[in-house]
Amino acid sequence: MATPTDSNTPLPVHVERWLAAFHRDRPMHESFPVILPNGATIHTFTGICSACKQPVDPTMVRGRVMWSLPDVATIDANSYCTSCQRITHHDCRFRSTEKTYRAEWPGLDGRWYSKIPPQPRWWRTLVQTIRSLWSL
Repeated sequence: MATPTDSNTPLPVHVERWLAAFHRDRPMHESFPVILPNGATIHTFTGICSACKQPVDPTMVRGRVMWSLPDVATIDANSYCTSCQRITHHDCRFRSTEKTYRAEWPGLDGRWYSKIPPQPRWWRTLVQTIRSLWSL
């Protein structure tokens, strides 16, 4: 059982705010896809339970997409895992970068992390085929 001193256990005041927002906000899947100014498309947002680390049912992920900067979509969401009966808060940013986007999120250590999503396999195959044709 989690105790208030566990680093992964949210403070009660945070949980109260997250629950209020969860009941107030609309399901996140209604806000997607998000299209960034460079044309990059974010098709969905998946909430991950902070307890079991499993994806949460999309109908149980609620929140908002805000444009914090002209090329940055910010996610403020809360998800409720029915298996664990735990609410998890999600902060995430999607930033335009070249022809794609970079996902950014805060880690448990307080630092921000980022990752560019991998290209779809069909896209890599197409690029390799075109490159091989140009080299003939």
